[in-house]
Amino acid sequence: MRLFSRAGRGAVKVLSPADLDRLTQAATDRNWSGRGRPDWVAAHRAQITEIYLTYLTEDQPKVFRCSTTVLLHDGGGGHFSLDIAKADFARLRDARTKTVIDLAHIPLDAAQQEEWDRAYPR
Repeated sequence: MRLFSRAGRGAVKVLSPADLDRLTQAATDRNWSGRGRPDWVAAHRAQITEIYLTYLTEDQPKVFRCSTTVLLHDGGGGHFSLDIAKADFARLRDARTKTVIDLAHIPLDAAQQEEWDRAYPR
């Protein structure tokens, strides 16, 4: 495990539920726009199997806009944005290559699929 990796667009990190809670609270405390979906996470907490964070862009100096992917026991999941400090991103564990490939094929739950379809019409 590398403790500090070079973060480039598309870098994927692994989070624990405690990591997600901490980073969501930090984003809220700093009034960043990407604050995750704490209500959705709380409602699905017992079903969470894995959490991944993908770096999308530097939203402001030293703050990364990330895409969070939450996988659930039933094969569904959630997807939302979260802003985190660059230093916090660097401290997270890197995802394995196979995991990154698998993430491209994860179905969203119905409500999130509707939101995704509205935001990104085909």
